[in-house]
Amino acid sequence: MAFAIGRAYGPAVERNRLRRRLRAILRELDRDQELPPGLLLIGTTSTSIELTFDRLSETVTSMVAEMRQ
Repeated sequence: MAFAIGRAYGPAVERNRLRRRLRAILRELDRDQELPPGLLLIGTTSTSIELTFDRLSETVTSMVAEMRQ
């Protein structure tokens, strides 16, 4: 899995925090056997940094569910 989080989305501290959150969410989904096989490139929007962990988790989970269909 790879992440596309450019400098325009905030300072390195915020981008790294978002990357760690995404990694934790995807690790949990992978543990639950919900991730489809293959390579993943995760892109973000500027508002992603402002989301709470729970809201980010819901968003990623719904995106993964759409990929599985």
